[in-house]
Amino acid sequence: MNLTIAEIRELPLPAALFDRDGELIASTPEWQGAGPGTVLFALRGTRLAVASEAHDPASATLLDRLLDAMEATADESDGIRRRRIAMLTTSLRLVAGRRVHTSGTSHDVIDLAAAGITARTGLKVRIDGRPAFPVHAPEVAALALVQLAVNAERHTR
Repeated sequence: MNLTIAEIRELPLPAALFDRDGELIASTPEWQGAGPGTVLFALRGTRLAVASEAHDPASATLLDRLLDAMEATADESDGIRRRRIAMLTTSLRLVAGRRVHTSGTSHDVIDLAAAGITARTGLKVRIDGRPAFPVHAPEVAALALVQLAVNAERHTR
């Protein structure tokens, strides 16, 4: 389904359309910003954000401060701790309906996934060969791999 900007403005719910850089293109009158529970839908080079409940600006400010503090903590940390904090920050960002603006490589995805898998499972991670290519939001890809490992471990019990 393709919606025009005018149709997006008339949706009967709090929603907003953002461009690739996160700039607002259009929104409904109910839109008060992204908060916890906001769902993002990728639409070609744009994202449609739909809020699931009333948004509290004070909560958004608190969430921004928390995310900033977590990012600063990750930046000050090293190795596996840094990777785990980065993935935790990204998962909170996703649940809160925020965009993830990071970029990296496939090596980052593998390193992040290994850190997460060893934290959440009893599985051992062995890495044989690593292709190198750019990846948008490597933490998100790593979170998916961690969940696959968690599911695999549960199903082998």
